[in-house]
Amino acid sequence: SSTQKQVTSPVRRTGVARRWRRWFAAMPLLLLACLGLILLSAIIGVGSVTLTPSQIWLALTDPEAASRLEIIATNARLSRATMALGVGIALGMAGALLQARYRNPLASPSITGVTQGAVAATVAWQVFGPAVDPSQVTWVLPAVASAGALFAALSTWFFTRLGGKVDPIRLILIGVLVGGVLSSITTVALLFAGEQTQSLVGWLSGSLAAATWERVGLLAGGYLISLPLLAMAIPRAKLLQLGDDATAGLGQSVAPARAVVLFCACLLTAVAVCTVGGVAFVGLIAPHLLRWLVGSDLRRLVPAAGLAGGARVLIADFVSRNLLPSRIVELLNLPLTAYAGNTLPVGVYLALLGGPFFLIVLRRTRG
Repeated sequence: SSTQKQVTSPVRRTGVARRWRRWFAAMPLLLLACLGLILLSAIIGVGSVTLTPSQIWLALTDPEAASRLEIIATNARLSRATMALGVGIALGMAGALLQARYRNPLASPSITGVTQGAVAATVAWQVFGPAVDPSQVTWVLPAVASAGALFAALSTWFFTRLGGKVDPIRLILIGVLVGGVLSSITTVALLFAGEQTQSLVGWLSGSLAAATWERVGLLAGGYLISLPLLAMAIPRAKLLQLGDDATAGLGQSVAPARAVVLFCACLLTAVAVCTVGGVAFVGLIAPHLLRWLVGSDLRRLVPAAGLAGGARVLIADFVSRNLLPSRIVELLNLPLTAYAGNTLPVGVYLALLGGPFFLIVLRRTRG
């Protein structure tokens, strides 16, 4: 009896320790979710029209008792914040999957040409194909954007493999090259856009100004398609992190695993791009910010990177709505007045903050 207690007691303690470690591992995700909710509520309530939590709740639950201005402001901000959160989650998860698939910390939708492929395909369809308003809710734009993203990803991988061993720096250089070619295709398409040029240029910058509940529904539909594929992609990407030989040794075919992970990342990127346009550096930064906190296990890293990406887009959108160019012009005492009355797209702030971070990661990778 005493011997049995001595044997089973450490086992029980080990089981309790494992359960506690799982709880501690889940804590960062819970904290990020709470942070996202806090940011969501703050962004909804701050703007040109100040809304209190009670006014927001009244506008949502009892529209007849609320003023029309409060209802409009609540719906506009809520849909915009929800769109920002959804886009950031999609790009953050896509970045984590691409970094695992390529075994490269520099891989992301915007660096490997995936974003540029989705943008080029969407713009070319808008200009040369049947006319579809970018704000219109339709399945055509996600399908076209997904095809363009997948084409760009396959092109980057193909040209990188031509040199034999896939070097991280070579992969990034080929990705930048493919992205540059696709961006030039986008530019050529814009030359033939005519009256659509102004709306397409604003969309290309990554803007949330046209966010509506219909577009949120389009984003949600893309998530419903992506979630089953994401459940298949995460364990395969986890094996691909170990290398091709280890993946094959564990009984998983390498080529199908790569295809599932790549297609899932491209689909998530395309869903984000077709709703808000080109948004850069979200998929690169979010996994790096969370890898030191939750580790490299993709079962935790992918959702954590998604939450971090959503929080980052929410913050950038908050800055873009409240930091008006007119204030910057007045502060610097510049004579520029052409764009002083408008807000800058959220993609501008994301690129300004993401560029220096990319250089830091690139320098560490080379070292």
